[in-house]
Amino acid sequence: MSNVLHWEVEESSLIAYDTAIVYRSDSESGTYTQIASQTIATNTYNDEEGDSSSWYKVRFYNSDTELYSAYSTALKANTYFGFCSVTDVRDLTNITTDDLTDTEIANLIEQATVQLNRDINVEVIRERVGYIDDLRSNDTNGSNTTFYVKNWQGRYIADTTDDGKVTIADIEVIYKDSDGTETEATISTITPDEGKFVMATAPTDNQEVYVTYNWAARSAYTPDPLINLACALLSAAYSYSKINIGMAIKTDFGNTKITRHMASYEHYLSRYNEMINKINASSGGSLSAFADSPYTV
Repeated sequence: MSNVLHWEVEESSLIAYDTAIVYRSDSESGTYTQIASQTIATNTYNDEEGDSSSWYKVRFYNSDTELYSAYSTALKANTYFGFCSVTDVRDLTNITTDDLTDTEIANLIEQATVQLNRDINVEVIRERVGYIDDLRSNDTNGSNTTFYVKNWQGRYIADTTDDGKVTIADIEVIYKDSDGTETEATISTITPDEGKFVMATAPTDNQEVYVTYNWAARSAYTPDPLINLACALLSAAYSYSKINIGMAIKTDFGNTKITRHMASYEHYLSRYNEMINKINASSGGSLSAFADSPYTV
């Protein structure tokens, strides 16, 4: 397996430092060994040697002054999946490890990520890449490798693979020759929040370029706070559904009657739909697929 790390860089850090250094340990309090050093602007790292027991820290470095920042808080692998974390869900609810384990909640977050993508993403199939403006000229002149999708302004390239990340795997680019021959081209990098993608090789001046992708009205790359909250709310609804379904609403113990509170699912689902409306508002998106859900818990 591999672990993907993503961290946020404050503007002040961009000025003070130019390098990000990643460290890994076998335990939270163990010895952390450097495993990567990269430009600070590249705030994602894929540790192909990591596993579920790995712990990580990140710190920054200034190559001119040779000064280091403090280490980040230690983070365990698999504590963050998709657009929210297990901690996010527990912070919203009174669900303890006696109710659901971290693994059980993480599995529900995966399911919530899939549904969330369906509720906020708009699919674009084979968009012809062409001139947008002087900055986004999208030239196919045999040397240009930087292109932009049409849905770049106020919209963001989204997660199409349902892994809770936005990477080059989330878009597909086709080069079409003048004789109709089509070739899937290799993407080098993408900048989801700018609608930009960079190709490994430039198309020739007689090739057409087509891109297939999803876009959303809020950034899933960071992710946007509303997407993070929507993920946590839907995961909370799923969690209460898992806890309560099949349980008796009332249980009698002689003269004592215990009534089980069953409205939590609907509460968090309603809040989730509110978030979906807010996320989609700027793009004219529709309500969640759950808006008229027949399921109650």
